[in-house]
Amino acid sequence: MPPSSALSPLILVLATNSVGLSATGADTNWYSGIQGLFGQPKTDSQSEIKANAGAIIAFVLLILGLVLALLASLLPMLKKAEKFAGFLGLGGSVLLIVAGILIFCEVPMFCGTQGVGVSGSASFPLIGTVSYKYILGGGWIVAGILAVVGGGVAFLPSLFAFLAKKK
Repeated sequence: MPPSSALSPLILVLATNSVGLSATGADTNWYSGIQGLFGQPKTDSQSEIKANAGAIIAFVLLILGLVLALLASLLPMLKKAEKFAGFLGLGGSVLLIVAGILIFCEVPMFCGTQGVGVSGSASFPLIGTVSYKYILGGGWIVAGILAVVGGGVAFLPSLFAFLAKKK
């Protein structure tokens, strides 16, 4: 399994916007990947954003998938560890697939952590009723796709390496 299949989603999760708040008649307010993962303390100008446990789990699974992919790629150089490398590759593949699925669940996890609905409407005295919805950022969509596809593509070769008979 190529380690780049886990590195690209890891970078995208950190570097791109995670969740956006889209309201009628207003620009979308985006939360960065760091804010979507680890939250942000309350300041004078910004409200508190709570850390998202589900996103942190997905992030940790991406890291573990990357480490297992690296080990599965390096261990076959030691001629006696091919079966163990296949086992590590299987584990890395499964971790990447689960992390990719969790990345797609970021919006409901983020909204649940913050105590808001995924979509709805709010009434304001001067403006009237405004409808809103939270949306997933494009970088996170690509990260989820890359994680699931990378894990899926690496699954069969890892399975064959794990089940291979020694000569």
